[in-house]
Amino acid sequence: MRLHIPNAAAPSLDLHAPAGGGGGGGRGGAQITCAWNAVEDAAIRRLVEKHGRQWTKIAELLGGSRSHSSIKARWRRLQTEPPASDQPWSPEEDRRLTIEVQPYLSKGTYIAWISIKSRFPGWSDTQLRQKWETICRKRQ
Repeated sequence: MRLHIPNAAAPSLDLHAPAGGGGGGGRGGAQITCAWNAVEDAAIRRLVEKHGRQWTKIAELLGGSRSHSSIKARWRRLQTEPPASDQPWSPEEDRRLTIEVQPYLSKGTYIAWISIKSRFPGWSDTQLRQKWETICRKRQ
């Protein structure tokens, strides 16, 4: 059974409470089906930083109010949102990105944007890839 909880009535998150009695993808627990809020987004970011991409564990730590698959999908959307800053790329960032990509190019392997992303706060892996493609087009 899925409950629809309006945004105004969404429960507060106790990140230290055990996940008793609820949630978890089709196991009969009550789960939120309303829009995500900033509190949940911040909690997901903190929990992913602490536990990695252990979606089931994160769902439990969130009290079972969201399924592990919805948390994973939300995390992906958070990663593709625009950076906090609306500043354009600086020439220094272009240079740094070129340096970070070089080891992958010399090996002829797939560019691990997720790994590179850790060195560019505020930019998603998708934005880094798109910027690299723009840099390559300018060189042609």
